[in-house]
Amino acid sequence: MELPQSTPALLAVQLNQRATVIAGLTEKWSASQAMIELHEGGPSGHSTLLHLVNVTRTTQAALDLPPPFSDKLDTWDQVRFSFRSLAKGLSEQISGITLESLEAPPAIEIVDDFKNSLTTRHAFLLGHVFHLAYHAGQLGSLATLINSKEK
Repeated sequence: MELPQSTPALLAVQLNQRATVIAGLTEKWSASQAMIELHEGGPSGHSTLLHLVNVTRTTQAALDLPPPFSDKLDTWDQVRFSFRSLAKGLSEQISGITLESLEAPPAIEIVDDFKNSLTTRHAFLLGHVFHLAYHAGQLGSLATLINSKEK
């Protein structure tokens, strides 16, 4: 693989890598397995992936990128498809973004807790990359739990 030659290209690779891990962890789960909670009252694979669909749309809005059509999210398969589609689209959009655009302020209102840290679209996007990694860890823990229940 060739090394990314620009900041947007590096960000696109990072987004794609994390989305690939998340999709790989969840691709073979049944709808019932996706509902297993990491701990009582904690996140399930379904709720986590649905959350990632929503935050990916928020990230697109913060970067002033056109969002794709809104998918139906009634079933586990629809949630998985939507995540993969949105993640791929965001990665492709980012690879073509300019450095000037990344230095602009986010195109959405930032909640008070993050106003001082998410002052640019670049910072917002880096937060999204970190956020995906965090949830990949949760999903990895869920995969371990699901595999242990199958034995």
